[in-house]
Amino acid sequence: MKTIATISAAAAASLLLSAALPAHAAQPDAPRPTAAKSPTCQAFSDVIENALKLIDMNTAKAAGDNSVPRNALAAGESANLWQQISINLALARENGCPAPSTPIEGGRYLIQAMKCQTEMLKLASGASTETEARAACSQRSWKPES
Repeated sequence: MKTIATISAAAAASLLLSAALPAHAAQPDAPRPTAAKSPTCQAFSDVIENALKLIDMNTAKAAGDNSVPRNALAAGESANLWQQISINLALARENGCPAPSTPIEGGRYLIQAMKCQTEMLKLASGASTETEARAACSQRSWKPES
């Protein structure tokens, strides 16, 4: 029988980020990135933020779910999203984009994700409208928690 090891999202991110650092990144004379406002850097930032929103949606969906297979699927999806973040950080660095000034961690959008999930459950029970659910689940309007 195969066993599946689980680790926290933070531990997974730490492992992925440390593995993604190229050997030359630790060199003190590496040139400083200057492309902070470029469309390329913004695109990488947007992909990372979107992945963080999806991770928090997976967390919100799993919060009230007692299905082991669905929770395992959500954990796998989140692990893939953390890997996507790691890859995009490495690509951004290779394109001269500056590193984020704050840690990248899950939970930044969890309150909005929980509101969305609550509205979806209310919609399924008839206690909410589709308009309310769409408004709560519109990730474009989500702002990170401080």
